[in-house]
Amino acid sequence: MEKNKKPKKIAFRVTAIIAFIVILMGMVLASGISEASVSVASAIILVLLVSIFLRYKFPERYQKDERTKKLGAYALAASWMISFILAGTLFWALDAKVIVLSGTQSAGLIFAVMAFTMIIFQGYFLHKGDA
Repeated sequence: MEKNKKPKKIAFRVTAIIAFIVILMGMVLASGISEASVSVASAIILVLLVSIFLRYKFPERYQKDERTKKLGAYALAASWMISFILAGTLFWALDAKVIVLSGTQSAGLIFAVMAFTMIIFQGYFLHKGDA
C-alpha cells in the first residue's frame, strides 16, 4: 500500500513547487522586472525540473561507477588547469593592454572555457578509457 502512495506524494510535491514558481513569477512580473529576465529564470527552472524528473524516472542512466568518477576527476583537473592558464594569460594581456575586455567579458570567457573544456576532456577520457 505504501508503494502506491509514494508516486502520488512526489507528484503532489512537484505540482506544488510548479504552482509556487508560477505564482512567484507572476509577482515578479507585476513588480516591474523585465519580461526577458523572467523568461530566462523560467527557462532555467524548467530545465532543472525536467532534469530532476528524468533523474527520478530513469535512475539507471545516472548511476556512476568508480571508473566514471575517476575519469570525471581527470577531466575536471585538466579543465581547471586550462582555465588557470587562460586566467593568467588574460591577466597579462589585459595588464599589457594587448586586448581590451571588461571584467564581465573576462569572467564570461573564463567560465565558457571552463565548461567547454570540461565537456571536451570528459568526452575524450571516456572515449580513451583508463590511463
